[in-house]
Amino acid sequence: MFETRLLRRASIALAATASAMALTGCASSQPADATFNLDASAESRYLFGNLAAYMESVKFLETATTFAEYLPSQPIQLGKGAAVAASELVVQGRIAEVEGARGYFVPGGPDADADSGTEAAFDDPRATWRVASVTVDVGDGVGQESMPKQLRFGVVVDGPDTDALLTGLRDLDEVVVVLDGQGFFTFDPDLYNISRFGSLLGAIDENGTIGFPAIEPAEQAEFVGDLTTWSKVEKEYELEKEPISVEMPAAE
Repeated sequence: MFETRLLRRASIALAATASAMALTGCASSQPADATFNLDASAESRYLFGNLAAYMESVKFLETATTFAEYLPSQPIQLGKGAAVAASELVVQGRIAEVEGARGYFVPGGPDADADSGTEAAFDDPRATWRVASVTVDVGDGVGQESMPKQLRFGVVVDGPDTDALLTGLRDLDEVVVVLDGQGFFTFDPDLYNISRFGSLLGAIDENGTIGFPAIEPAEQAEFVGDLTTWSKVEKEYELEKEPISVEMPAAE
Protein backbone atom coordinates (compact mmCIF):
# COMPACT_ATOMS: atom_id res chain seq x y z
CA MET A 1 0.00 0.00 0.00
CA PHE A 2 1.02 3.61 -0.53
CA GLU A 3 1.23 4.40 3.17
CA THR A 4 3.49 1.45 3.96
CA ARG A 5 5.86 2.00 1.02
CA LEU A 6 6.47 5.59 2.00
CA LEU A 7 7.21 5.21 5.70
CA ARG A 8 10.92 5.44 5.01
CA ARG A 9 10.35 9.09 4.01
CA ALA A 10 10.10 9.90 7.71
CA SER A 11 13.85 9.40 8.10
CA ILE A 12 14.87 12.10 5.63
CA ALA A 13 16.29 15.09 7.46
CA LEU A 14 15.20 18.55 6.36
CA ALA A 15 18.84 19.56 6.49
CA ALA A 16 19.53 17.06 3.70
CA THR A 17 16.74 18.64 1.69
CA ALA A 18 18.23 22.09 2.08
CA SER A 19 21.67 20.79 1.15
CA ALA A 20 20.40 19.03 -1.97
CA MET A 21 18.52 22.15 -2.97
CA ALA A 22 21.62 24.30 -2.63
CA LEU A 23 23.98 21.91 -4.39
CA THR A 24 21.76 20.55 -7.14
CA GLY A 25 20.38 23.71 -8.70
CA CYS A 26 18.69 23.27 -12.04
CA ALA A 27 21.50 23.22 -14.59
CA SER A 28 23.08 20.16 -16.13
CA SER A 29 26.42 19.23 -17.70
CA GLN A 30 24.97 18.37 -21.10
CA PRO A 31 26.72 19.49 -24.31
CA ALA A 32 26.75 23.25 -24.84
CA ASP A 33 24.14 23.11 -27.59
CA ALA A 34 21.68 21.24 -25.35
CA THR A 35 22.33 22.56 -21.85
CA PHE A 36 19.32 22.37 -19.57
CA ASN A 37 19.12 25.66 -17.69
CA LEU A 38 15.79 26.12 -15.94
CA ASP A 39 15.13 29.56 -14.49
CA ALA A 40 13.46 28.00 -11.46
CA SER A 41 11.84 29.89 -8.61
CA ALA A 42 13.07 29.42 -5.05
CA GLU A 43 9.94 27.39 -4.37
CA SER A 44 10.62 25.06 -7.31
CA ARG A 45 14.18 24.56 -6.09
CA TYR A 46 12.76 23.71 -2.66
CA LEU A 47 10.46 21.14 -4.30
CA PHE A 48 13.22 19.51 -6.33
CA GLY A 49 15.51 19.53 -3.31
CA ASN A 50 12.93 17.42 -1.49
CA LEU A 51 12.62 14.98 -4.39
CA ALA A 52 16.42 14.73 -4.71
CA ALA A 53 16.86 14.06 -0.99
CA TYR A 54 14.32 11.26 -1.13
CA MET A 55 16.09 9.61 -4.08
CA GLU A 56 19.33 9.64 -2.11
CA SER A 57 17.64 7.90 0.81
CA VAL A 58 16.15 4.84 -0.91
CA LYS A 59 17.64 1.61 -2.20
CA PHE A 60 15.97 -0.18 -5.09
CA LEU A 61 16.69 -2.40 -8.07
CA GLU A 62 17.22 0.02 -10.94
CA THR A 63 15.88 -1.74 -14.02
CA ALA A 64 16.33 1.32 -16.26
CA THR A 65 19.20 3.80 -16.02
CA THR A 66 18.54 6.34 -18.80
CA PHE A 67 15.62 8.39 -20.09
CA ALA A 68 15.53 6.24 -23.25
CA GLU A 69 15.29 3.07 -21.16
CA TYR A 70 12.34 4.54 -19.27
CA LEU A 71 10.29 5.03 -22.44
CA PRO A 72 7.23 2.73 -22.62
CA SER A 73 8.49 1.20 -25.88
CA GLN A 74 11.60 -0.26 -24.21
CA PRO A 75 11.01 -3.84 -23.01
CA ILE A 76 12.91 -4.92 -19.91
CA GLN A 77 13.40 -8.61 -19.14
CA LEU A 78 13.32 -9.16 -15.38
CA GLY A 79 15.05 -12.46 -14.75
CA LYS A 80 13.00 -15.23 -16.36
CA GLY A 81 9.76 -13.28 -16.18
CA ALA A 82 7.87 -11.57 -18.97
CA ALA A 83 9.35 -8.43 -20.49
CA VAL A 84 7.78 -5.23 -19.16
CA ALA A 85 8.33 -1.50 -19.60
CA ALA A 86 9.73 0.74 -16.86
CA SER A 87 6.92 3.23 -17.42
CA GLU A 88 3.40 3.38 -18.81
CA LEU A 89 3.31 6.92 -20.20
CA VAL A 90 5.59 9.86 -20.84
CA VAL A 91 3.73 13.12 -21.31
CA GLN A 92 4.62 16.66 -22.19
CA GLY A 93 2.30 19.48 -21.17
CA ARG A 94 1.60 22.46 -18.96
CA ILE A 95 0.61 22.58 -15.30
CA ALA A 96 -3.09 23.46 -15.11
CA GLU A 97 -3.90 22.95 -11.43
CA VAL A 98 -2.12 22.00 -8.22
CA GLU A 99 -3.78 21.16 -4.93
CA GLY A 100 -2.77 19.60 -1.65
CA ALA A 101 -4.33 16.16 -1.49
CA ARG A 102 -3.24 14.27 1.64
CA GLY A 103 -0.79 14.30 4.50
CA TYR A 104 0.47 11.25 6.41
CA PHE A 105 2.00 10.92 9.85
CA VAL A 106 3.16 8.10 12.11
CA PRO A 107 1.44 8.06 15.52
CA GLY A 108 4.10 8.52 18.16
CA GLY A 109 6.35 10.55 15.88
CA PRO A 110 8.56 9.80 12.86
CA ASP A 111 10.79 7.38 14.82
CA ALA A 112 7.90 5.29 16.15
CA ASP A 113 7.57 1.62 15.16
CA ALA A 114 4.52 1.42 12.87
CA ASP A 115 3.64 -0.44 9.70
CA SER A 116 1.51 2.26 8.06
CA GLY A 117 0.94 5.99 8.04
CA THR A 118 -2.16 7.71 9.34
CA GLU A 119 -3.98 9.88 6.81
CA ALA A 120 -4.36 13.59 7.60
CA ALA A 121 -4.99 16.90 5.90
CA PHE A 122 -2.25 18.08 3.53
CA ASP A 123 -1.31 20.99 5.79
CA ASP A 124 -1.59 19.06 9.07
CA PRO A 125 1.55 20.03 11.07
CA ARG A 126 1.93 16.41 12.23
CA ALA A 127 2.37 15.15 8.66
CA THR A 128 5.74 13.62 7.84
CA TRP A 129 5.08 13.35 4.11
CA ARG A 130 2.45 14.78 1.81
CA VAL A 131 0.86 14.17 -1.58
CA ALA A 132 0.00 16.98 -3.99
CA SER A 133 -2.35 16.36 -6.91
CA VAL A 134 -1.21 17.94 -10.18
CA THR A 135 -3.40 18.34 -13.27
CA VAL A 136 -1.60 18.73 -16.59
CA ASP A 137 -2.96 19.94 -19.91
CA VAL A 138 -1.41 17.29 -22.14
CA GLY A 139 0.31 18.66 -25.22
CA ASP A 140 1.68 15.32 -26.40
CA GLY A 141 2.67 11.94 -25.08
CA VAL A 142 3.94 8.46 -25.84
CA GLY A 143 2.77 5.14 -24.46
CA GLN A 144 -0.73 4.88 -25.86
CA GLU A 145 -2.41 5.73 -29.15
CA SER A 146 -4.85 8.32 -27.82
CA MET A 147 -3.73 10.75 -25.15
CA PRO A 148 -6.24 12.44 -22.83
CA LYS A 149 -6.53 16.21 -22.93
CA GLN A 150 -5.74 16.26 -19.23
CA LEU A 151 -4.35 13.84 -16.67
CA ARG A 152 -3.51 13.98 -12.99
CA PHE A 153 -0.50 12.67 -11.11
CA GLY A 154 0.57 12.65 -7.49
CA VAL A 155 3.77 14.23 -6.18
CA VAL A 156 5.01 12.90 -2.85
CA VAL A 157 7.05 15.39 -0.85
CA ASP A 158 8.61 16.01 2.54
CA GLY A 159 9.11 19.38 4.15
CA PRO A 160 6.97 21.55 6.40
CA ASP A 161 6.52 24.50 4.03
CA THR A 162 3.37 23.32 2.26
CA ASP A 163 2.79 26.67 0.55
CA ALA A 164 6.27 26.57 -0.98
CA LEU A 165 5.80 23.01 -2.21
CA LEU A 166 2.53 23.84 -3.97
CA THR A 167 3.89 27.09 -5.37
CA GLY A 168 6.98 25.27 -6.61
CA LEU A 169 4.79 22.93 -8.63
CA ARG A 170 2.66 25.75 -10.04
CA ASP A 171 5.77 27.68 -11.08
CA LEU A 172 7.04 24.86 -13.31
CA ASP A 173 4.71 25.65 -16.22
CA GLU A 174 5.87 23.23 -18.98
CA VAL A 175 6.81 19.74 -17.84
CA VAL A 176 7.81 16.29 -19.09
CA VAL A 177 6.74 13.52 -16.73
CA VAL A 178 7.52 9.80 -16.76
CA LEU A 179 4.58 7.91 -15.22
CA ASP A 180 4.36 4.38 -13.79
CA GLY A 181 0.60 4.03 -13.98
CA GLN A 182 -2.46 4.43 -11.79
CA GLY A 183 -3.61 2.75 -8.58
CA PHE A 184 -0.61 3.59 -6.39
CA PHE A 185 -2.46 6.18 -4.29
CA THR A 186 -5.19 4.42 -2.34
CA PHE A 187 -7.09 7.62 -1.55
CA ASP A 188 -7.36 8.46 -5.28
CA PRO A 189 -6.69 5.47 -7.60
CA ASP A 190 -7.00 7.67 -10.71
CA LEU A 191 -3.81 9.56 -9.88
CA TYR A 192 -0.77 8.50 -11.87
CA ASN A 193 2.49 7.84 -10.03
CA ILE A 194 5.80 9.40 -11.14
CA SER A 195 8.53 6.89 -12.00
CA ARG A 196 11.79 6.46 -10.09
CA PHE A 197 10.35 7.52 -6.74
CA GLY A 198 9.17 10.88 -8.07
CA SER A 199 12.49 11.99 -9.53
CA LEU A 200 11.27 11.79 -13.14
CA LEU A 201 9.22 14.95 -12.84
CA GLY A 202 11.00 16.87 -15.56
CA ALA A 203 10.78 20.39 -16.90
CA ILE A 204 11.40 22.16 -20.21
CA ASP A 205 13.50 25.32 -20.14
CA GLU A 206 12.95 28.41 -22.27
CA ASN A 207 15.06 26.91 -25.07
CA GLY A 208 12.94 23.76 -25.27
CA THR A 209 15.54 21.57 -23.55
CA ILE A 210 14.34 18.74 -21.29
CA GLY A 211 15.88 18.11 -17.90
CA PHE A 212 15.12 16.40 -14.58
CA PRO A 213 16.15 18.76 -11.76
CA ALA A 214 15.77 16.10 -9.04
CA ILE A 215 18.66 14.17 -10.62
CA GLU A 216 22.15 15.29 -9.66
CA PRO A 217 23.75 17.62 -12.25
CA ALA A 218 26.68 15.25 -12.69
CA GLU A 219 24.25 12.50 -13.78
CA GLN A 220 22.03 14.64 -16.01
CA ALA A 221 23.97 14.28 -19.26
CA GLU A 222 24.25 10.50 -18.98
CA PHE A 223 20.61 10.05 -17.97
CA VAL A 224 19.02 12.33 -20.59
CA GLY A 225 21.45 11.39 -23.34
CA ASP A 226 20.30 12.58 -26.76
CA LEU A 227 16.67 13.00 -25.68
CA THR A 228 17.03 16.71 -25.01
CA THR A 229 13.88 17.77 -26.92
CA TRP A 230 10.39 16.36 -27.25
CA SER A 231 10.83 15.61 -30.97
CA LYS A 232 13.82 13.42 -30.10
CA VAL A 233 11.75 11.62 -27.46
CA GLU A 234 9.09 10.83 -30.06
CA LYS A 235 11.66 9.52 -32.55
CA GLU A 236 13.31 7.31 -29.92
CA TYR A 237 9.94 5.93 -28.86
CA GLU A 238 9.20 4.78 -32.41
CA LEU A 239 12.43 2.79 -32.77
CA GLU A 240 12.29 -0.99 -32.50
CA LYS A 241 14.19 -2.10 -29.42
CA GLU A 242 15.70 -5.29 -28.09
CA PRO A 243 14.79 -6.20 -24.49
CA ILE A 244 17.18 -5.13 -21.75
CA SER A 245 18.04 -8.08 -19.53
CA VAL A 246 18.06 -7.42 -15.77
CA GLU A 247 19.28 -10.06 -13.35
CA MET A 248 17.07 -10.40 -10.31
CA PRO A 249 18.89 -10.55 -6.94
CA ALA A 250 18.82 -13.83 -5.10
CA ALA A 251 16.20 -14.07 -2.36
CA GLU A 252 17.67 -13.70 1.12
